[in-house]
Formats: sequence, structure tokens, C-alpha cells
Amino acid sequence: MPLNFKPSKRFKDITKTRRFSAVIPGPEISFRYDISVLARNAKLLKSGLRVAQEDLVAAYDTALKAAIRSSNWETPSGRADIVDSGELLRSQQLEINGTKITVSYSAPYANLVEFGGYINPYGNKNVRVYLPPRPWVRSVLFGGNGISPVDIETIVGLALNKLFN
Repeated sequence: MPLNFKPSKRFKDITKTRRFSAVIPGPEISFRYDISVLARNAKLLKSGLRVAQEDLVAAYDTALKAAIRSSNWETPSGRADIVDSGELLRSQQLEINGTKITVSYSAPYANLVEFGGYINPYGNKNVRVYLPPRPWVRSVLFGGNGISPVDIETIVGLALNKLFN
């Protein structure tokens, strides 16, 4: 899916620069590609990508919290949300590290909720209960369980439109 990007007059003006040309040997085949807009506007593009990252962090934050609160999840007693004490919701952390966005949860049972597994309720070694996976993180990333994935292309496209308009 192409980015939702509409070049503005400002963008068109900065792309009217020298062109890079190459001729491929053989039958007359040539192409042109303008790379000067990237070189001359690296700071502008870098700030635009930073805005896109910040917008993505905000979108993931909202989507992950909504997924935890959604009642799409199978539990031993039926369908319910993932919230019990609210610790999982509060333990969510999103941060930007260079070109990466990191999502983490400090709640000690976050992996058990995402991937499922067995527990001994109240530490009772004689009782073992299986908790099915409730993959809220994977659902936000890839879709599934009634949850749509975050629309990265639209968010980045909107950030670029803000940059050049």
C-alpha cells in the first residue's frame, strides 16, 4: 500500500534541483533519479521521521491499552478483558531508541498473559490451571482477535504531509 503522501508546492520547489543521470550500456536505456532533495533536506526529513515515530508511539500506546481493555479474550470462565488489578496496564512502557520503538511490560505475569501457560493458583501445588494465551501485543502488531493492527503507512504518510505542507 503506498504512503498517503501528497506533495505540496514547497516540496515541489525543493525538488527542482540538479538531477543524477545514468546511461545503461546497450540499447538506449536511461533513467534519472533526483537524490539532491534527500541530501539537501536531510535535517527536514529526519525531523519528519521523528514526528512519525512519536505519532506511532502514541498510536501503539492507545491501541495496546484498548486491546487489554477489550473483552475479546478467552478465559477459563468465558470472554473477558485482561484487566484485573490494572498492574499490566500501568506497567506498559514505550520508548524510541534510534530507529526502533520498544514496547515492554514490567508486570511479572505479562508473558503468561500474552503466550498462555499453566499456573498453580495461590501457590497450591496440587492444583494446576491452564490459562489460554491472550495475545494483545501480537494482535495490535498484526491484527487478530477482533483487533485491527496499527496502520503504520497512514501514520507515516500523515507525518510527511505535515512536514511538507
